[in-house]
Amino acid sequence: MYTLQSAVVYTIKTSSIFDKEHSMPDSFDRFNGQFLFSTDREAIPPAWVQHEQAGWIIATHPDLPVTSLVSQNRTCIGWLIGYAITDTTFCPEEIMIQPHHSHDEIALEATLADLGGRFVLTPTYN
Repeated sequence: MYTLQSAVVYTIKTSSIFDKEHSMPDSFDRFNGQFLFSTDREAIPPAWVQHEQAGWIIATHPDLPVTSLVSQNRTCIGWLIGYAITDTTFCPEEIMIQPHHSHDEIALEATLADLGGRFVLTPTYN
């Protein structure tokens, strides 16, 4: 288990069978506002929101906002998990990366520099 600001990330091996030492909690009610990364759908709590890319699933508690980062051609290039704030919106559903070159790290950094709040960036491109 790793703690990142106020979120907890559980890393779960897909090849392992859950035993008492590595078992999933009986109830996820106490994980309000948390997220996890997994390659195993069975490791994800039933009501959590799921986003998938390259075999990895990013699952979030329903109360934790997720903002999609999209290119100008509407391709999802990542997510902001947490509370992203723009000049006009608190936790927007999506943010378009400017300029044209969405996979350009400078454009991504410039977009992120304009945001306030507390969030984790999970890019989906290589």
